[in-house]
Amino acid sequence: MMNMRTLFLALCVLCPCLLACGCGGGGGGADTTPPVISYVSLSPSTFTFEGGATTVTAVVTDNATEPASLEVNAYLMDPISLEIIVGPAPLSLQSGNTYQGILFVYPNLTSEDRVYLVRVSATDAAQNTANNDSQQVTVPGLQQPPPQPT
Repeated sequence: MMNMRTLFLALCVLCPCLLACGCGGGGGGADTTPPVISYVSLSPSTFTFEGGATTVTAVVTDNATEPASLEVNAYLMDPISLEIIVGPAPLSLQSGNTYQGILFVYPNLTSEDRVYLVRVSATDAAQNTANNDSQQVTVPGLQQPPPQPT
Protein backbone atom coordinates (compact mmCIF):
# COMPACT_ATOMS: atom_id res chain seq x y z
CA MET A 1 0.00 0.00 0.00
CA MET A 2 1.20 3.45 -0.86
CA ASN A 3 2.23 5.56 2.11
CA MET A 4 1.42 9.29 2.40
CA ARG A 5 4.94 10.40 1.52
CA THR A 6 4.94 8.43 -1.76
CA LEU A 7 1.48 9.78 -2.63
CA PHE A 8 2.63 13.34 -1.89
CA LEU A 9 5.71 12.95 -4.11
CA ALA A 10 3.65 11.45 -6.92
CA LEU A 11 1.23 14.38 -6.80
CA CYS A 12 4.10 16.88 -6.71
CA VAL A 13 5.45 15.37 -9.93
CA LEU A 14 2.14 14.78 -11.73
CA CYS A 15 0.23 18.01 -10.98
CA PRO A 16 2.69 20.44 -12.62
CA CYS A 17 2.92 18.11 -15.60
CA LEU A 18 -0.85 17.93 -15.99
CA LEU A 19 -1.20 21.69 -15.64
CA ALA A 20 1.50 22.36 -18.21
CA CYS A 21 0.47 19.68 -20.70
CA GLY A 22 -3.29 19.47 -20.24
CA CYS A 23 -5.25 16.43 -19.30
CA GLY A 24 -4.78 14.52 -22.51
CA GLY A 25 -7.30 13.90 -25.27
CA GLY A 26 -8.23 16.49 -27.86
CA GLY A 27 -5.27 18.57 -28.81
CA GLY A 28 -4.41 18.28 -32.44
CA GLY A 29 -4.34 22.02 -33.03
CA ALA A 30 -6.79 24.38 -34.63
CA ASP A 31 -9.12 23.50 -37.49
CA THR A 32 -7.52 24.63 -40.76
CA THR A 33 -9.68 22.59 -43.15
CA PRO A 34 -12.28 24.56 -45.12
CA PRO A 35 -15.80 23.25 -45.71
CA VAL A 36 -16.51 21.17 -48.81
CA ILE A 37 -19.16 22.39 -51.27
CA SER A 38 -19.95 19.20 -53.17
CA TYR A 39 -23.05 20.26 -55.11
CA VAL A 40 -24.62 23.51 -56.36
CA SER A 41 -27.72 23.93 -58.51
CA LEU A 42 -29.83 26.87 -59.71
CA SER A 43 -33.49 26.89 -60.62
CA PRO A 44 -33.97 28.58 -63.01
CA SER A 45 -30.62 29.44 -64.56
CA THR A 46 -31.98 31.27 -67.63
CA PHE A 47 -34.28 34.30 -67.51
CA THR A 48 -36.04 36.74 -69.78
CA PHE A 49 -34.52 40.22 -70.04
CA GLU A 50 -36.56 41.07 -66.93
CA GLY A 51 -34.31 38.99 -64.64
CA GLY A 52 -35.94 37.45 -61.58
CA ALA A 53 -35.10 35.15 -58.71
CA THR A 54 -33.23 31.86 -58.76
CA THR A 55 -33.31 29.24 -56.04
CA VAL A 56 -29.78 28.24 -55.07
CA THR A 57 -29.32 24.79 -53.56
CA ALA A 58 -25.96 23.63 -52.16
CA VAL A 59 -24.65 20.60 -50.29
CA VAL A 60 -21.95 21.62 -47.80
CA THR A 61 -20.01 19.54 -45.25
CA ASP A 62 -17.25 20.34 -42.78
CA ASN A 63 -14.87 18.22 -40.75
CA ALA A 64 -15.33 20.12 -37.47
CA THR A 65 -18.43 22.36 -37.64
CA GLU A 66 -22.03 21.17 -37.30
CA PRO A 67 -24.21 21.99 -40.35
CA ALA A 68 -26.37 24.44 -38.38
CA SER A 69 -23.25 26.48 -37.50
CA LEU A 70 -21.90 26.88 -41.05
CA GLU A 71 -22.39 30.23 -42.79
CA VAL A 72 -23.43 29.62 -46.40
CA ASN A 73 -24.09 32.47 -48.86
CA ALA A 74 -24.65 32.98 -52.58
CA TYR A 75 -23.40 35.87 -54.72
CA LEU A 76 -24.15 37.07 -58.25
CA MET A 77 -20.83 38.15 -59.77
CA ASP A 78 -19.33 39.56 -62.93
CA PRO A 79 -17.50 36.56 -64.44
CA ILE A 80 -14.51 38.63 -65.60
CA SER A 81 -13.86 41.18 -62.84
CA LEU A 82 -15.39 38.98 -60.08
CA GLU A 83 -17.14 42.10 -58.80
CA ILE A 84 -20.10 41.23 -56.57
CA ILE A 85 -23.33 42.39 -58.22
CA VAL A 86 -25.78 40.93 -55.66
CA GLY A 87 -25.11 39.36 -52.29
CA PRO A 88 -24.48 37.96 -49.90
CA ALA A 89 -27.78 36.09 -50.07
CA PRO A 90 -27.93 33.67 -47.12
CA LEU A 91 -28.65 30.01 -47.76
CA SER A 92 -30.54 28.33 -44.91
CA LEU A 93 -30.06 24.77 -43.73
CA GLN A 94 -32.95 22.66 -45.07
CA SER A 95 -32.01 19.19 -43.89
CA GLY A 96 -28.87 17.10 -43.50
CA ASN A 97 -26.18 19.12 -45.30
CA THR A 98 -28.47 20.81 -47.86
CA TYR A 99 -28.78 24.60 -47.88
CA GLN A 100 -31.16 26.69 -49.95
CA GLY A 101 -31.94 30.35 -50.60
CA ILE A 102 -33.04 32.92 -53.14
CA LEU A 103 -30.67 35.04 -55.23
CA PHE A 104 -32.09 37.97 -57.20
CA VAL A 105 -30.95 38.59 -60.77
CA TYR A 106 -31.20 42.12 -62.20
CA PRO A 107 -32.97 42.91 -65.47
CA ASN A 108 -30.84 43.38 -68.56
CA LEU A 109 -31.85 46.54 -70.40
CA THR A 110 -28.96 46.36 -72.86
CA SER A 111 -29.13 44.64 -76.24
CA GLU A 112 -26.32 42.19 -75.33
CA ASP A 113 -26.89 38.98 -73.39
CA ARG A 114 -25.46 38.97 -69.87
CA VAL A 115 -23.96 35.93 -68.20
CA TYR A 116 -23.29 36.13 -64.47
CA LEU A 117 -21.27 33.83 -62.24
CA VAL A 118 -23.01 32.44 -59.15
CA ARG A 119 -20.63 31.86 -56.26
CA VAL A 120 -21.56 29.81 -53.21
CA SER A 121 -19.35 30.50 -50.21
CA ALA A 122 -19.22 28.46 -46.99
CA THR A 123 -17.43 29.48 -43.78
CA ASP A 124 -16.95 27.24 -40.75
CA ALA A 125 -16.60 28.12 -37.06
CA ALA A 126 -12.80 28.51 -37.42
CA GLN A 127 -13.33 31.03 -40.28
CA ASN A 128 -12.07 28.65 -42.98
CA THR A 129 -13.83 29.51 -46.25
CA ALA A 130 -14.53 27.56 -49.43
CA ASN A 131 -16.00 28.91 -52.69
CA ASN A 132 -17.77 27.13 -55.53
CA ASP A 133 -18.02 29.05 -58.82
CA SER A 134 -19.49 26.23 -60.92
CA GLN A 135 -22.82 27.80 -61.85
CA GLN A 136 -23.96 30.74 -63.96
CA VAL A 137 -27.16 32.50 -64.96
CA THR A 138 -28.00 34.04 -68.33
CA VAL A 139 -30.12 37.14 -68.85
CA PRO A 140 -30.76 37.86 -72.54
CA GLY A 141 -30.58 41.38 -73.87
CA LEU A 142 -33.65 43.48 -74.42
CA GLN A 143 -34.84 42.86 -77.97
CA GLN A 144 -35.79 46.00 -79.82
CA PRO A 145 -39.14 45.75 -81.59
CA PRO A 146 -39.00 46.06 -85.38
CA PRO A 147 -39.63 49.53 -86.77
CA GLN A 148 -43.26 50.46 -87.50
CA PRO A 149 -44.27 50.05 -91.15
CA THR A 150 -44.62 53.27 -93.08
